[in-house]
Amino acid sequence: MSICWLDCTLRDGGYYTNWCYSEDLLNKYYEAVNDIAVDYVEVGLRQIIKDNYKGPFAYCHEQFLDEMLTGLEKPVAIMVDAKELIADDANKILNSFAKESESVISLVRIACNQHEISSIIDDLKELSNLGYKVAINLMQVSQLSNDKIREFISFLPDQLECLYFADSLGNMLPKDIERVMSTIKESWHGAVGFHAHNNMGQASINVQTAIECGATWIDSTITGMGRGAGNYETEVHQQNYGGPDSSSIKLIEAVESVFQPMKVKLGWGRSMFYELGAKMSLHPTYIQKLVGVTKLDTHAKISCIQEIAKSDFPNKFSAQVLQASLALVADLGPLTHDKSESMDLLQKSVVLVVNNPDHIIDIKALSTLSAKKNWKIFSINGCSFIDKYDGIFALRNLNFTRILKTLTKTDIPIISDRVRFRDVSEFDVKFNASYEIGENYGINKEGLVHLREELTIIYATLYCWWCGAENIFWVGADGKGIDISELREMTSAITELKNLGINIETLSETVYDLPFRCHWDFYD
Repeated sequence: MSICWLDCTLRDGGYYTNWCYSEDLLNKYYEAVNDIAVDYVEVGLRQIIKDNYKGPFAYCHEQFLDEMLTGLEKPVAIMVDAKELIADDANKILNSFAKESESVISLVRIACNQHEISSIIDDLKELSNLGYKVAINLMQVSQLSNDKIREFISFLPDQLECLYFADSLGNMLPKDIERVMSTIKESWHGAVGFHAHNNMGQASINVQTAIECGATWIDSTITGMGRGAGNYETEVHQQNYGGPDSSSIKLIEAVESVFQPMKVKLGWGRSMFYELGAKMSLHPTYIQKLVGVTKLDTHAKISCIQEIAKSDFPNKFSAQVLQASLALVADLGPLTHDKSESMDLLQKSVVLVVNNPDHIIDIKALSTLSAKKNWKIFSINGCSFIDKYDGIFALRNLNFTRILKTLTKTDIPIISDRVRFRDVSEFDVKFNASYEIGENYGINKEGLVHLREELTIIYATLYCWWCGAENIFWVGADGKGIDISELREMTSAITELKNLGINIETLSETVYDLPFRCHWDFYD
């Protein structure tokens, strides 16, 4: 039985790269797929232009593909989401397709949920009339009964090239593959394809089962690159089905030089979080987002997953549901006070220390200098590099309620907002105050705080200024390694601090727009 093999690395990998790739990666990728028996290469999406940035492979305009695919020797496929077609009242997506004879695209695949099929029949026929081979991907098939699958098939036009089913939630086992294949073959007599996800480590065995049950189209991606835990691996398929001489130097070079380092950096691949999410039928984007939240520890991430599973439609990603689960875990309550205390920092110099291992030498030097100069030194959410400081600032750090129990055994004052914790009566939080600045923050004489983000160092700076500090120094807040949204938030907050007349200087390297002072300048 002949297998039609489709590699969708660039399309599915875009969920990690935002559909933007370097020229070096593309060249190595083209060389790799040219060297193996891939039948189609799915290079990206065709969709309505979005307000937020997405790379060019999210749109796959004809002129772009003409310019960028010159090194690719395989037939080209792209994917369209049925939701986009349904929402596209002006038919911009369909109108963007030239005739197949005038395009580099050979195959168009439509990703479609069961309830959407009846709304896109005319679109399928139109694409077919333009000369394209058209396939349809039935999404989240693990959630569908046999009757729902049969109903879906009843709408399909005869001219479809292939009916795919996708293990979208990554929770299918071989017995589930057998059930779906058996149901499909009852009423569909065309080609059947399978798109596997690897959330539970079942991708390879599921592909094998699908082929044994009669599937003749199979998807894969290099190193499994794709949304969430990723997909069935191209290199595994090459080894299993690539024939007697299944080794490919070009494929190995692409894996080792480009894709494996990117996998380490971006983090796709099977994990216990993805497996837990799959067993609870969560949309994989939830897990992908949670895994990327470095301020969540394991306990908090599991709690979030459990909260999301209680939502009405956990198999459909919702940013609102995700934020609600994070808020519940973090216990972000109404920011109100009946009391505000202050620390005596009048006309004093203050050093705010971020626990950054790249600045250990600076931090230790400042600790010694602060003792000599009688400066006040404060830690932002705790610092392991110095033994003595005058206080710890903590806001809504999602792990801090557990850290707090350890810190309160010491005599170090904890400066925070009491309402940020479920029950702070057991904690010795000695000082609290709050402020707001600008559009996102505010300040008032009573000291009530509102911070839209978890920017503890901004809170600490405002607190010290409110308490009369004359000089405020930052050390260790270099801004490296944080995501773009937090960088923008910090930049905006620093601007607002400057507008208030608060003078901050940095005593270590930083990407932020702050004046630098070398701490050696302060030695006599």
